Amino acid sequence: MSQDYISVAIEGDYIDSFIYSGTLFLVHGDSRITTYDWASLLQSTLHKSSEGSVTTQIYEFLKDCRCGMVADAGVSTINIEQQQLEDQLIFDLQLNGWPTDINIYSNCFYIASEDGVDELAFDYQSKSLKPDERFRVWHEYAYRVSANDGHRLAIAAGANGVITATPRKGYIKENEDVIKLLEIDSHDCEWIGQNLIANSSSGAYVSTFPALPERPNGPLPPGYWREFEAARRSRPDTRKVELDGDISVAYAWIAGSKLFSFLSNGELSVERMPISDEDANSQEISDVEGKFLNLKTGFKMESSILAARSGSFGAVIETSSNLITVTERGCQILANRPVSWRVFPRARNYLNHLHVVEDDQLIIHAFLAFEGANGDQSDRFGISTDDVR
Repeated sequence: MSQDYISVAIEGDYIDSFIYSGTLFLVHGDSRITTYDWASLLQSTLHKSSEGSVTTQIYEFLKDCRCGMVADAGVSTINIEQQQLEDQLIFDLQLNGWPTDINIYSNCFYIASEDGVDELAFDYQSKSLKPDERFRVWHEYAYRVSANDGHRLAIAAGANGVITATPRKGYIKENEDVIKLLEIDSHDCEWIGQNLIANSSSGAYVSTFPALPERPNGPLPPGYWREFEAARRSRPDTRKVELDGDISVAYAWIAGSKLFSFLSNGELSVERMPISDEDANSQEISDVEGKFLNLKTGFKMESSILAARSGSFGAVIETSSNLITVTERGCQILANRPVSWRVFPRARNYLNHLHVVEDDQLIIHAFLAFEGANGDQSDRFGISTDDVR
């Protein structure tokens, strides 16, 4: 298989990472969170390479995948050493323990851990967190945290099931703002558009929430905030992800308007589903509701699936043994038992990025563009920029 990506390898001991609006977040093995300006970090590294159009193209591509690179530019890996990274440090926050997950959405940063979930404000201009504005949203074990518009949170809380929370500005009232959505042992959840998907001990569930009212450009109509608050606290419609017959769903995830179900026979079933009210009312979507495609992955499930997500380049599946990409070109093992990994299905700039934390480095794979089966620049196992909400 030809080189399908350009990699940025960052030396160091990490347990997690995130990239958001030009800011790179790193969670270190010594329980610190640090931030860096992604563009400055790239510039400081690439300026040591040969100058010219190729270097400029790589720089723009790593900042925004929509700039596109359809061919390997002769560069496979860009290495960032520890001292180079330290020279670009912007912010450093010491933690009391190790997070199980981090997330950022609408300039709110979330830290999940065995003690619960904390929220901190993020200053976009300074690319720094605000520890003085930190407060606890959830006070028990949290495996995963996912945020959505309207300051809504979902928490996969293990034996406590799946929790939804609607914090206020700088605080939360637990008896009013925290709801148990699923009372099933759950280890994973993700919010995409109006849909929240959770994987639990008894299978995968999709919850579809009402849309929040759009804010007009002009004066707010009477009762707008009352309607907004009622919508953001509304209960969703929840259903289990199931197929007819004896084939079971081992794991399910959402990428844009696609609901992927990895099946016990090694196939990947895809269901078209609305991700907004506009989609729900679209004739094009309603004509293809239900299972419309069964994709042969060529991957035999020999061990349990721990997590799965999609980027523009295809799907990523983590088993108890390997981290595997599933694309139109086939399957490829990228890592063996990584510390952590992450894709960014809601970030147009980084839709082609795959972060893989290994024992002594973070590797950021930026997948090259190609002409997909449907004539666009996304893989059919993945998500298109047109589907990002």
